[in-house]
Parts: sequence; structure tokens; C-alpha cells
Amino acid sequence: MGTLFIIGSTSELETVFQIARRIKERGSKVILVFRGEGARFIDHPSFREETGFSDGIYILKDGKEYCGGISAKTISPHELVEMMESCERVVSWV
Repeated sequence: MGTLFIIGSTSELETVFQIARRIKERGSKVILVFRGEGARFIDHPSFREETGFSDGIYILKDGKEYCGGISAKTISPHELVEMMESCERVVSWV
């Protein structure tokens, strides 16, 4: 299914997006899952610009509400595990 990026930190996000874009340019599907501190990035003004290349954007359900209008599906921990099992590669950015 491609490469799954689990983003749990807002530190050095530019680097993780550069890596993800390179993988996408090589023809692989790229899925982004934001969790914990990383999920705060969805409120950033450049969120759509930075993540628009991806094939899917998800937020791991943690009981917090995030900015409306963002096209990101909220997923459960169980759904995250299923995604991890279906992807060829998983990159954890914490």
C-alpha cells in the first residue's frame, strides 16, 4: 500500500515532508497520520500546502478536537494498526 508516516512531533516537520515528497515522486503511495503533539500541526496556516501531496491524511483519535475544515479522517488505534500492517514501510517521526 505504500509508505505510512506517523507524525508525533512538530519538530523538524520540514524534513519529514521532504522525505515523504521524495517517496511520492518515486511513485509510491504516501499516507500521513498525525498523533499527539504532531496533530497540533493541522492548525498551522501552511498545513494544506505542506500535506497536499499525500494520498491520505489521518489523525489518531486522542479525545482532542482540532481545527474544522481540514480534510483529515480521525482514526482509532486499532485502525492505525491495520494501516501499519497493510503498508510496505512505516516511518515514525517522534
